[in-house]
Amino acid sequence: MNVDSIEKLKAACSSCGRPSNPAPITLKSIFSDGLSVIFNLEKGFLFTIKELLLRPGEALNNYLSGEKRYLYYNPFRFAFIAVTLSFIIFQSLGFFEATIALAAPEGQNPEDIKESMTFLEKYGPLLTLTLVPFVSLGSWILFRRINFAEHLVANFFAYGQISLLGILLVPLYYFINELLLFQQLISMIMILVYTTFFFRSYFKGNWIVAFLKVLAAVIIGIVLLTLLATVVGFLFKALQEA
Repeated sequence: MNVDSIEKLKAACSSCGRPSNPAPITLKSIFSDGLSVIFNLEKGFLFTIKELLLRPGEALNNYLSGEKRYLYYNPFRFAFIAVTLSFIIFQSLGFFEATIALAAPEGQNPEDIKESMTFLEKYGPLLTLTLVPFVSLGSWILFRRINFAEHLVANFFAYGQISLLGILLVPLYYFINELLLFQQLISMIMILVYTTFFFRSYFKGNWIVAFLKVLAAVIIGIVLLTLLATVVGFLFKALQEA
């Protein structure tokens, strides 16, 4: 037993093991504890962002191999927090309302397109997270080498990182509102570019081949999700009419 361990034992309550002299509560400690509860930063959130930005292939390999998995944030929670944070920022800055106003053709009431935008505003994070398993199926079919569950891990990491990178564009959208009309296109470009970088970093090989496989995986994911949504919508409508 080292000196630090002995000192900790001396400072702990003999009956329950809790520290007998807890640290005082300060604004700094409250803020730190709050961030820890929300993001669990001490378990690799910021480290995961950095590694996915600089060495995504190595980060994925470290996580899948299990050797250094403890250093990284859970991919599913990572994606959930990143996607939710992105949508909260967009909503709080009024980007959805601005898009509705800009998208309405001259002379048309913005209320006519508000319904579809309201749906995206309410269920955007859920739609994004629901898309990931279908894209993972596509990437598993096209890239192989690792199993479907591992492709899920890869894509949740990738889409979480893409959502965080998208936040960097918020100042542009804020000062140049017209760019909001192209936000979906910009998001798709970011998905294709970063996911190509991500998978090429892990699987190696030709960049063009990696891009085409990523593009095909995204198309497969969107088509499958659309088909599922159509079937569910049809069944729901049939049940309502029955």
